[in-house]
Amino acid sequence: MTAGLTDNRLRHMVEIISGMRVIKMYSWEQHFADLVADDRKQEVSCMQRSCLLKAINLALFKVASKLILFPSFITLSSLLMTILKELPLLSGSIETVGSISYVCQESWSFNTSVRNNILFGAEYNESRYKRVVEVCALERDFDRFPFGDKTLVGERGVQLSGGQKARITLARALYRNSDIILMDDPLSAVDASVAEHIFNKCIVDYLCDKIRILVTHQIQFIRKATQILVLNDEGKCLGLGSYDELQSRGLDFMSILSDQEKEADEMEGVDRENSDNKVTFSQHSDDNQIKSKRTLVTESLTIRNLGAGEAGLALSSALMLTGMTAWGAHQSAEMENQMTSVERIIQYSKLPQEAALTAQDSHKPPPNWPQKGQIELKDMSLCYEGSDKPVLKNLNCVIKSGEKVGIVGRTGAGKSSIISALFRMVEPKGEIVMDGINTGSIGLHDLRSKISIIPQDPVVFTGSVRKNLDPFGEYSDQRIWSALDSVQLKGAVGDLPGQLDGQLAEGGANLSVGQRQLVCLARAILRHNRVLVLDEATANVDHQTDALIQTTILLDEATANVDHQTDALIQTTIRHKFSDCTVLTIAHRLNTIMDSDRVLVLDAGEIVEFDEPFVLLQRNGQLYDMCRKTGEHMFNHLLNMAKESQLKRFNTTQVEDKDMVSHL
Repeated sequence: MTAGLTDNRLRHMVEIISGMRVIKMYSWEQHFADLVADDRKQEVSCMQRSCLLKAINLALFKVASKLILFPSFITLSSLLMTILKELPLLSGSIETVGSISYVCQESWSFNTSVRNNILFGAEYNESRYKRVVEVCALERDFDRFPFGDKTLVGERGVQLSGGQKARITLARALYRNSDIILMDDPLSAVDASVAEHIFNKCIVDYLCDKIRILVTHQIQFIRKATQILVLNDEGKCLGLGSYDELQSRGLDFMSILSDQEKEADEMEGVDRENSDNKVTFSQHSDDNQIKSKRTLVTESLTIRNLGAGEAGLALSSALMLTGMTAWGAHQSAEMENQMTSVERIIQYSKLPQEAALTAQDSHKPPPNWPQKGQIELKDMSLCYEGSDKPVLKNLNCVIKSGEKVGIVGRTGAGKSSIISALFRMVEPKGEIVMDGINTGSIGLHDLRSKISIIPQDPVVFTGSVRKNLDPFGEYSDQRIWSALDSVQLKGAVGDLPGQLDGQLAEGGANLSVGQRQLVCLARAILRHNRVLVLDEATANVDHQTDALIQTTILLDEATANVDHQTDALIQTTIRHKFSDCTVLTIAHRLNTIMDSDRVLVLDAGEIVEFDEPFVLLQRNGQLYDMCRKTGEHMFNHLLNMAKESQLKRFNTTQVEDKDMVSHL
């Protein structure tokens, strides 16, 4: 369950990163920030539910001799984690007074001497140290170690047995001399005689003046407990009291333990076959590793005139040295990786910040701004970060209210940079004035929310159709359906399970490329801003979809293949939605902009031509050269498009073309 939620969050993050430019242009940052925060909240909630403890009430005082927590390992370990405040509380409270030491179920050690593992940075007190070693049954082990308690334990305690690691972990907690001792089943890793010694000498006698909370499944010790808490697998309390009190209530410890051992045996049987294979592989790997170490030692050392004991000591020290060398190399590589992460975080924290998302009240534009959609560029230049060479150079022009302007130019001329400047993705120099307000003086959201864009590559996010069109829930279902109907997607969405709440796959995989572009167009229709930008919006779609988009925006004759009634309905709807909007179209395909009101031609970041397309074709300038290179047939087609657009615009019956074909 948690893995699925994690995958969902990572999928959203990938989409956010890949679509960041479009998200910023739509002013949708807050929606996706909330989306990721909700994903994280669901992940945490799922992890909390997996270790949930329910309705437990305990009052422990220092006068209590001890408390033993009886089986139900997952939930009881969770109780210890909750006391340590490693797990958050869903309800209720836990209050602790005094210091706490914790003995975890999985023993751990670091590569230093046994003594240092026990002291753990604390000051050495000989009497207390010897007493802790005694009650933890470590004296005999120290006698067997080659250097006593100064013997190195190796990486992850490789030189120690499981029982030795468990007792050293227990000794570490005891030496700290805390007021409260939490022990998560420390007796399970030792044999019966050592377990009895630890329980009687350590838990009962040495810690007699401490509060002790012990998780164990060894029921032979529970009779000596002051109180026993029994939890089931759901985290509910089955009983709390002394042994006799719980027995009188009919709580059968043996049956509880038998049931849990049966479940554990079943789980062990399922994994036994795979475990055997892993053990066999591990044994071969260990054998090869030991052989390679022996070969290394044999090649590196020449032992002469040494006794058997001295030779063994030399070999043992050499083997330990190779382990320490490997550990040092591993730690060095790990530190380098971690420092790289720190370096990246520092680098990201020093990145230049965008301007404020919202301006102060004194600089906020009116709510209905822009009413006309007039755009004026005043000595506008643009440089990208890290370069002092401008990609746009002192642009000066006025785009009238409601005008349809095509922007063309060779690759690298600066067409897309105009969009960056208009949306302030990069802060331009000079001024961009929209309906009398300098766009550089207002907040980014105040600006970007008032300009619609259909990007070059259609961006569709995982989630419902509704969230893709209206993530903030600002519009009614009727308006959303109307926008879909305008782009002829009403039928496709209506066929989805859930319709508006139907899910779109990652990257819009269950839509065609053309349909994804129409989704972007529906967003623009729904927002109904006075300024619309098309960033080569039809470059990746088929001719039929291209015609639909152009019909929706530029009112051409692409609806000739439908009946007159439907044609009239579409034309009426589109005139209502876009006829009074200012539209900027950036395109490589010249046929998409030849019926525009005017065409702006860029070259090396400068405006070289800006006039009606038919007028520009008569000047033998750059637009003429671009059209001429498409071939004679296409040139004639583009010329006719420009001429027809001119006739409609001026409502004339004759436009002189000065024998344009002769120039070919």
